[in-house]
Amino acid sequence: MGTVTIFCDFGTPIDTLRQEIQRLCAACADWDGRRCEVAVVDTTDQKIQIRTVVSASSAEGLWRLRCELREKIVTYLAANEMGRSLSRVQPDHALGTS
Repeated sequence: MGTVTIFCDFGTPIDTLRQEIQRLCAACADWDGRRCEVAVVDTTDQKIQIRTVVSASSAEGLWRLRCELREKIVTYLAANEMGRSLSRVQPDHALGTS
């Protein structure tokens, strides 16, 4: 088993993203069908951390699965108006500091 971590904005629709990640896992040839769990595992004052735990039948397959899934999640977020959900470093003036 391995993890895929994505940092997102608080506005990210978690249930929608969870469903999409599970759909993406099912479409990956290296996923063995045992585990695809999505959870918000941490928060800061600026972002949330979403971790997906996935399983594959081999270490090589797990590596490919994690890379493929990470790329597809970012592509999905960017293409579906959820690009705003991807975490960004805020310039100092946006945070109200100088």
